Amino acid sequence: MKNTKKMKTLLLATGFAVVLFSSCNKCAECHYDYNDEEIELGEFCGDDLEAIENDGFHNTANDTTYEVHCHEH
Repeated sequence: MKNTKKMKTLLLATGFAVVLFSSCNKCAECHYDYNDEEIELGEFCGDDLEAIENDGFHNTANDTTYEVHCHEH
């Protein structure tokens, strides 16, 4: 009986850990450099973070794409 109770507790703890860690979403504050200034873009997470880091920021006013720098927190 004790082994069954321990097994249930272990399975419950493992399930909790899987749910807890699978919901983690990498986020970072991002900016680009313009005229010796850092222009803050805000926080990006998950797929949006990956996209902004890969594609950069496109400013439609001057039709320029800037390299984006992001810092985890």
